[in-house]
Amino acid sequence: LNANGDVIQLLSNLNQILKIEEAAYTKIGASTTNNDYRGKVRSLSLNLKDKNNPELRQKVLEGHIDPGMLVVMRSEELASKSLKEQQESIRQQNLH
Repeated sequence: LNANGDVIQLLSNLNQILKIEEAAYTKIGASTTNNDYRGKVRSLSLNLKDKNNPELRQKVLEGHIDPGMLVVMRSEELASKSLKEQQESIRQQNLH
């Protein structure tokens, strides 16, 4: 991309980030920035930065996952495909 394209992409990404923070604050920490709010924002940050979870990051940046929905997703839903497969394998092993 050229410099203008990079700037446009950066602004788009920042806009999504602001929407996520606003949704988290509204749904979890509207009265105060409590431990639930901080924990959720930390969890989202780690999941979105995870190099093994590019699918989640791409879906969020492209707007396929609404920020309001993202902030109420369980950790299992945020997990990378490989982590989900590992968890399922362990679950299957525990059944036998």
